[in-house]
This record gives sequence, structure tokens and C-alpha cells, in this order.
Amino acid sequence: MNQIGKESSSMQTILHLTDIHFGWEGDSLQDRATRKVCLNGLLDELRKLDPPWKPTVICLTGDIGWRGAEEDYTAAKEWLDQVLDICSLDYASLIVCAGNHDVVRSIAKKLPRPQSAAEADEVLSAPVAAHFECLFEPFISFCQAAGIPAL
Repeated sequence: MNQIGKESSSMQTILHLTDIHFGWEGDSLQDRATRKVCLNGLLDELRKLDPPWKPTVICLTGDIGWRGAEEDYTAAKEWLDQVLDICSLDYASLIVCAGNHDVVRSIAKKLPRPQSAAEADEVLSAPVAAHFECLFEPFISFCQAAGIPAL
């Protein structure tokens, strides 16, 4: 194998996705259609990529869901299954972190917010209190079902 072959075989191509907000379908028929066109358009573009340009790693950095509900992640997993299939990847190639929309909103809005950075550091330090961790139960279940390491 030549030098170029060596370089290309170790090259990583990262697809970075964020704020895909499954569970938000818009306030109008036009919003729903636009969302569907965008999500399906990304799938179409991934299909067109030459193999060397297909992602080898996918980073999904927050707000997978819209309101942290189980059905948000059911829809997300269906779409991500397609993305991973097109890229010939599995969930081990997916790096995920939760966002503020990945909490159960109905519970989260009842919790007091830290008033300063120092208070946030104290309140959110490890180990995370159960009343904060439970806010992420649907997100954690999604990760477990997909084989993504827990938070």
C-alpha cells in the first residue's frame, strides 16, 4: 500500500449533528413538510457520498428530543437507524450527549435553577442527585436500547 493509501485508511470523517429535536413537528403543515424534506434530504446526500467521504464517526450533540418524551427517541432511533445503515456504521460509531431538550420537561420546569455558576457546580457535581438523573430517563433508555454507553 502506498503512502496515500495509508493516510486514507486512517482518516476519520466526522458527521456532526445537533438539535434534531424529534418530537417537534412544527405548528403548521408547512413546518412539518420542511422538517421532513430536511431530514430526508440529509439521508439522500449521505447516499450520494463516495465511500471515502462517508462518515466514520457521527457526533450527535444534544437535543435529540424536543420534550424528553419516549416517543421523541422512538422517532429519533428510526431515523438514526437509516443514517447508520447508509454509512455502514452501528451505534458504537455514534457519540451522543444530552441537551436541555433531552430532559422530561414537565418535571424539569418544577426544579429550582442554580442562581450562579458556583451553585451549579455544587448542585450538579458527581455523583448526580437522583432527582436530576431521573429527568433523563427516556434519553437513557434510548441510549441503552441502541447500545450507546450511559451518561
